Amino acid sequence: MLKPVIMGLCLAAEGLGMQAAAGPVAVPGGIDLICPVGASVDDTALCAAMTAAIAAAIADRPGWHLQRDSTTGTPASLRIALVLTRADTKSIEGHLEWSAPPGATAMTAPSVAVSTIDAPLSASAYPDFARGLLQVSALPF
Repeated sequence: MLKPVIMGLCLAAEGLGMQAAAGPVAVPGGIDLICPVGASVDDTALCAAMTAAIAAAIADRPGWHLQRDSTTGTPASLRIALVLTRADTKSIEGHLEWSAPPGATAMTAPSVAVSTIDAPLSASAYPDFARGLLQVSALPF
């Protein structure tokens, strides 16, 4: 049975307002997502889940779109990095870091963890993990 755990919600409730106020304002435009490579998880499925979660979050936000800087040649308005702090057969934990515009001081969101008790963690848990990461992050879209 999957058991999503969102860590640091009390801290997030206080800290997110300060992060949003102190952080730079992003002008709607391209979002460049940087996914971890070489983690002990299915990198492709994890990145696909994160991409899908961001796409759903920006679907009704005019001007925002996903892009890869390396393929468009146009700098993104917002760069988001998925940072894993733990990934093993039973759990995955991480947070998002972002900068707007890219190169500005990076903002760091609270950590989110998903774990299982009685079975190995599978890629089917990644969409919930990705949505949890977006829910606790004060992303500017």
